[in-house]
Amino acid sequence: HYHCADGLCRADSLFSARQGGNLMDILHIYDLYKRFNDKDVLKGLNLTVPERSIYGFIGKNGAGKTTTMKTILGLIKADAGEIMVGGEKVVYEGWNTT
Repeated sequence: HYHCADGLCRADSLFSARQGGNLMDILHIYDLYKRFNDKDVLKGLNLTVPERSIYGFIGKNGAGKTTTMKTILGLIKADAGEIMVGGEKVVYEGWNTT
């Protein structure tokens, strides 16, 4: 089964569907903001991805897909918001990505 909303599509894992019970969110993004110069790229993004799920990003150029991924990986610093991966807060480490 595929579920799409706000440009994000998720395919439920058959394994997790068979297991039932409560799954932990492997990724949790809360109120994420990022601005480059005068352009707001991420404006209050909220997203949760449960364990054993597959998600894809779909959107126009400039929609914030790459910025979201780089922020999740800690490659760029968000202006505001919080990202948790596996229950651990993502911290920007000052990597140079240019």
